[in-house]
Amino acid sequence: MSPDLVFHSIPKDPVICKQWLKVLKKENGKGLLVCSKHFKPEDYRQYCKKPLLKKDVIPRLFFPEISTGNDQMDEPINDMDSLEKSKEIASENSDFIRTSTVKSATESTVETSTPSTSVEETDRITGNLKR
Repeated sequence: MSPDLVFHSIPKDPVICKQWLKVLKKENGKGLLVCSKHFKPEDYRQYCKKPLLKKDVIPRLFFPEISTGNDQMDEPINDMDSLEKSKEIASENSDFIRTSTVKSATESTVETSTPSTSVEETDRITGNLKR
């Protein structure tokens, strides 16, 4: 596991929590952790000793490809070609959520879920899409 990988719990704010659960396709966020690979650098507060998310940020980077089983994460979606491919995959596999188990720094098992949702779809769901 990458030393700069950070796990974030679901926010306590009910509005933001609902948005997180919607993009993660989860009904209950209790005990759910989302790793830092699902956030952009600008989603974090500046000048903090540890990585802290801004209060209204939601996860928006997802990995649509099925893992090959190695420990390397797929590249996040960040260009239009990948976005279109992701939309096709998401529509074909709308109920698919990849779950992987990793060891945290304390050696306890942490379950992470990665929905096959495109950045555009995530922004549409959360109202961040520029029209």
